[in-house]
Amino acid sequence: MWSEPDASRFAVRGPNYLVDKKKTPSKKARFRLVGVDLFAFDNEKERYNLANRPGSHVQTAPGFTFIINMIIPSPNNLSMVLLFVFYFQPDSPTLLDENSPFSDLLADFLDGDDAFRNSRFKLIPTVVEGTFIVKQAVGSVPTLLGNKLSCPYHRGPNYFEVDIDISSNSVANTVVGMVKGVTKVLVVDLAFLLESQSEEELPEAILGTVRLQNVSLDNPLRVPALQT
Repeated sequence: MWSEPDASRFAVRGPNYLVDKKKTPSKKARFRLVGVDLFAFDNEKERYNLANRPGSHVQTAPGFTFIINMIIPSPNNLSMVLLFVFYFQPDSPTLLDENSPFSDLLADFLDGDDAFRNSRFKLIPTVVEGTFIVKQAVGSVPTLLGNKLSCPYHRGPNYFEVDIDISSNSVANTVVGMVKGVTKVLVVDLAFLLESQSEEELPEAILGTVRLQNVSLDNPLRVPALQT
């Protein structure tokens, strides 16, 4: 099952971080979690840009959707590819037009090139319930994902999608391989944010959060290959 943990559980860069290096509990997330999917794709080449796939509900969803697609190697050495897909929407209808540090940085991120995006898109993981070994392996250090993993970005008229390919990094692949076998007894919180690197961008704010609790990977929604 999934839920949305409070953003205050995560420490982010405070308003004077560049001077004092202090982090503070985040204020509420600027996007709310509206859905989670677990897919299994028969054709691994189709694992990117899901929102542009024919029939995607994102294309007809009201408002703007920020999609995070975590691509993980499937269990039991199956040929199919597993995808955890998280859907977020703004907590306010005016969020994209606000004059605030978060909204300004978000606009730069959406309009920027991949190098800029890679330097800003960050994950903070926390293992809430799990073995000591899993907690040590996953850690809780904020990570700029684009500097570690292949993260293609896709922008559409009413969405932005980040595809995080776990298999592109051997260390991440090993950690996820360890976690996959114990997901049914595991509780993991994930916070996604954009790293603030200048005074004008501070304080940081969490984009969105998700809690994965006792998740079974046994019954994903199987997605057949597109007909060509």
